[in-house]
Amino acid sequence: MSGIEELIGQDEGGIVVERTSQSVGDAVAKLAVDDDLRAAMGAAARRRASEYTWERSVEAILAAYSDVLGSQRRVRA
Repeated sequence: MSGIEELIGQDEGGIVVERTSQSVGDAVAKLAVDDDLRAAMGAAARRRASEYTWERSVEAILAAYSDVLGSQRRVRA
């Protein structure tokens, strides 16, 4: 999924898995035996997710439009 590494970080707020039953099973097994890891990842996931707000999304979209429009103006000039 595009952008997932940005959302979860370097295995801070989750585990990136391949779309195979083996990969998903390995991640679930890793979390099943480690209470501290589950708690740490849960806390990190909540913290990281709270950083994504509507205001931040709007600012990112406006910045992208501004970049595109600026690029178009430079090309036409």
